[in-house]
Amino acid sequence: MNVTTIWASPEPLKSVSMAAKQTIMREVPDELLSQKTLKFLWLAGHRSIFEHAAASFYLTGVSRSFMAQIRTHRLASFTCSSQHYQDYRDYNLLSAGLDEEAVQIMQAAIKKYGEMVDAGVPKEKARQILPEAMEVNMIMTANARQLAYMINLRLCRRNCEEMQQVMGLLLQQCKEWFPVFFDFIGPDCLMTGCSQGYMTCARDYKG
Repeated sequence: MNVTTIWASPEPLKSVSMAAKQTIMREVPDELLSQKTLKFLWLAGHRSIFEHAAASFYLTGVSRSFMAQIRTHRLASFTCSSQHYQDYRDYNLLSAGLDEEAVQIMQAAIKKYGEMVDAGVPKEKARQILPEAMEVNMIMTANARQLAYMINLRLCRRNCEEMQQVMGLLLQQCKEWFPVFFDFIGPDCLMTGCSQGYMTCARDYKG
């Protein structure tokens, strides 16, 4: 799997600083907010200011099951590889960690999919038998507020391994783009203390 940045707001700290100062000043000065102030505003719930910085990312080599879960974040925008229009025999089966019998079952489903397509069955019908472990590529666009929320929620160890890995890669890209903000973003156990109650994994996040 891989996460790369397609484009990003060129001066995210400037945009966020101007938005924060607009609320209390008629004339907005050029001075930038410190990381301490950004962290205070985030933890205090004053988060709309972070919506004025945004970025778009290209995610490759993730599974269809990951896609189904990540798209529940409806304030982000997603465009994915289409099983309606594309021949999905061109994509990989992400079978790491699965036993041989499971892999054989999925490979048989992919083979049957190909036979159906070759026989003239429309791809949007044949796709119904494809495994959720099929690879998908996707473009995701979101503002800094939504990205931080996604990382905060999905880096928690109660998420599946694939989700945690992708969010870790996404956080790396966000830190390169907007380091003064994303350097303190992480799961609850890092930022404020675990919120999972009796479902806690009882381990601190190490990055």
